[in-house]
Amino acid sequence: MKKAFSLILVIWFYAFTLHGQSGRKADLPQQDINKPVKELFQEVNLYLRDKFSDFDAKGISVNEKLRDQTKREQQLLAARFAAEASQRKNLSPEDLYYLGLLFWISDNLDATRETFERYLEAEGLTGEQPQMARALVAVTSFNQGRIEEGVKYLKDYNSNQPQRDQDRLAMSASLANAYLKLGGRDNKQLAEQYAREAFTIAKKIASERKLVAADILFEKAMFLADILRENGRPEEALPFLDEAAKAAESSSNATIYYYALDRKFLLMINAGKKKQALDELQQVKNRLDREPALAVLKQKLGDRFYRREIQYKLLNEKAPPLEDIQKWLGAEPLQLSDLEGKVVLLDFWATWCGPCFEAFPLLTEWSEKFKENGLVVIGVTRLYGETDTGPAQEAEEFDYLSRFKRSQRLNYPIAISRTTSAQLTFGATALPTAVIIDRRGIIRYIETGSSKSRLEEIRKVLENLLAE
Repeated sequence: MKKAFSLILVIWFYAFTLHGQSGRKADLPQQDINKPVKELFQEVNLYLRDKFSDFDAKGISVNEKLRDQTKREQQLLAARFAAEASQRKNLSPEDLYYLGLLFWISDNLDATRETFERYLEAEGLTGEQPQMARALVAVTSFNQGRIEEGVKYLKDYNSNQPQRDQDRLAMSASLANAYLKLGGRDNKQLAEQYAREAFTIAKKIASERKLVAADILFEKAMFLADILRENGRPEEALPFLDEAAKAAESSSNATIYYYALDRKFLLMINAGKKKQALDELQQVKNRLDREPALAVLKQKLGDRFYRREIQYKLLNEKAPPLEDIQKWLGAEPLQLSDLEGKVVLLDFWATWCGPCFEAFPLLTEWSEKFKENGLVVIGVTRLYGETDTGPAQEAEEFDYLSRFKRSQRLNYPIAISRTTSAQLTFGATALPTAVIIDRRGIIRYIETGSSKSRLEEIRKVLENLLAE
């Protein structure tokens, strides 16, 4: 049972996290690649565990960048082993099985599918391994848009034993995503059908594995919510998000608790039910304040819901003015009210904010690319009484910000305030925060963060509003 669980972890972990990653070429240690293919796979399978244990022993803090780099190293190691093993002659069915797993981890989808198909041609295959192979061929085919081929292997899987919920979850979710990518009304309906099926399976897994319940339910609830939005029925996602929030509450998972309820409130607000959303938010805050059982959850959440409430109230309302702006760089003083007819992106940032730097290249790109379509990007920051060399007077800091704008090649205007007034008005006390205002002067989007998914989300919102 332990062995099967370990294998499931590596396979489905990679199904949803490694595909599409990129990074620098890692300096991997030289391994003995003349081992049986099974041993090569086991070495790759244990790579993350061993590396993170080593980091822990050395007191190295594992941040997102190091985690992604280490995963990438594992991916490159799998690719190296797969390339060598694939050149061997007279590979046995077991060799082909583990070679397929190496190709899967290395993100070579064509080789994954072809190797497992060769493996499944062998006579007399029974048990867990051929079932895993069928599941991975199905998922790989769905990820490549080869729906008919994937469905064949899905049916083969369903006609054999044993069947695992993790396999069924991955196949249902991948098939839903494949139909969603095809577009069109009928395909979107099929996407919804399989996304609902995936959530039902996730709920079963969550009931058996409490430690990961919130994560599994949240991921599938968000996926289903996106599809229901595509199908014009976003409010139907509310009960699924509630289930994810309840699972997160049970395990004091503050991150998922917050994001599940945040998505729920946003759906309600965009459906014209802002008062109901704010009333429910108040009930959540009351519970966090009063119920001793939620003390740990409240401590982890801090003031996140209190800060977010300001933004909920602003959404779908006329944008307030930018207050207490003392200096503009790269433009004459601007008023948001004078920019109606344009789509405006406000980027609240600071020179000391590391994540803010991640957004600068795209903000610069969008400012140039969409200028003719009516986009205006405005960076908003304030004086902090210091520069890169230490404490500074006001004039010195203004000069520093001007030099910073040039060094970062920011081709859009920067508004500088002496106080926190503008940040407080827009609930932008956490940085970076993006505020998007449509051509009518209505706030349509407010979010904090600059992850890849967040920046892609901002791009999509901009493109949609520019097309209106």
